[in-house]
Amino acid sequence: MNRLLELKQQRAVVIDRAKALNQKAADEKRTLTSDEATSFETMWTEIRGFNATIDALDKEGQMDAAISRTRERHQEQEQRDIRDGKKKPQDSEERRRAFHLWLRGGMEIVPNELRKELTPGNQFSADFTQNGGGEFRTNAAQSELTGNLGGFVVPQGFYAQVQEALLYYNGVMQAGPTIIDTSMGNDLPVPTDNDTSNMGTELAESSPISYVTIPFGQVILKAFKYSSNGILVPIELLQDAGVDIEAHVIKKIGIRMGRILNLRFTSGSGSGQPRGLLADAPAGVTTTGGQTTSVIYDNIVDLKYSVNKSYRTNAKWMLNDTTLQALLKLKDQNLRPLILDYLTTLQAGEPEQLLGQPIIVNNDMPSMGAGNQFMLYGDFSNYWVRRVMNMMIMRLVERYADVGQVGFIAFMRYDGRMIDAGTHPIKALVNASS
Repeated sequence: MNRLLELKQQRAVVIDRAKALNQKAADEKRTLTSDEATSFETMWTEIRGFNATIDALDKEGQMDAAISRTRERHQEQEQRDIRDGKKKPQDSEERRRAFHLWLRGGMEIVPNELRKELTPGNQFSADFTQNGGGEFRTNAAQSELTGNLGGFVVPQGFYAQVQEALLYYNGVMQAGPTIIDTSMGNDLPVPTDNDTSNMGTELAESSPISYVTIPFGQVILKAFKYSSNGILVPIELLQDAGVDIEAHVIKKIGIRMGRILNLRFTSGSGSGQPRGLLADAPAGVTTTGGQTTSVIYDNIVDLKYSVNKSYRTNAKWMLNDTTLQALLKLKDQNLRPLILDYLTTLQAGEPEQLLGQPIIVNNDMPSMGAGNQFMLYGDFSNYWVRRVMNMMIMRLVERYADVGQVGFIAFMRYDGRMIDAGTHPIKALVNASS
């Protein structure tokens, strides 16, 4: 049996037992006995364990499927462009083949007829092809590519697949931010306005109108550089025709970039790095004094309704796994979970929800603690992510030749900012400071 399906079925059995235990106490109009409460707590811990394993397997499967879908979509689009006369066949399939061969063995194994796909016009250095392609060497001081390695801006298909891989390791990206793709990394001004305090005016007959200006502002999106760090691949793996080295490199780049970007998009200071959600999300609710590491059900409801109704339609919750576990342990006076819709959505196979809206588990969010913003709620499309679509990947051969490995390293540029004209589309639940 499929491992993921088996785990989901096992989880469903435990959930049914937990619900039956609660229902029995409700039918008998009593609270849970001490033994029943202990059993429920044990089942709840087991459910959380299933969730963690299922989530990890889900992400892995979703990422692999997304990479395959993206590759297929890209190939289908290229074929349509070829049929419509927008692109020549060699502009797509030959370039992909040349790139795949380059990943496996460098320029030495790329046939002469395909090397034109990896020329300066396609972001390769002239010295790279002139030197036989095994290593990249240049004496040109103005070159952006230096050192004994080969590098170029990767094909669009590879870039798109990396973005899919990154998505599944990035809680902020899963929350649905607005993504702006640019080919260049120059400053990108985003205009804002907050006209919410202005409204129309009743006029008496023949009365003059008034002129009220719209209060415009702007947010500047920059392009901070990030690296995947080196990815070492054994020569045996590169030479094994049965291994999809493209998918291997894609997955590693996506995971590594996803981790650092999620951290910055969550808690970045905005100084030399993206400005994260926590920097711009004001407190919607602060727990009462003494609740420095705890939360009550009313706090969750109050946070939801602290956000303007216009932002609640597409709103989501964001918190880390430890906080979610604490919330789900909240019980009424009969020792039954206060957040019952969570159990229902788990059984139905739907995304996890809290008060009827999706939960984004982002483990870069702070845990509960004195003064911590430990939960966010709102419309995350108001967080804008700017990415520069000129990802560069380099291939290092000499550096790791003595251990029979080839190194790959990728560079990408990103920024992130909350687009908030003053109406606060996302707010935080904050623990009391003392």
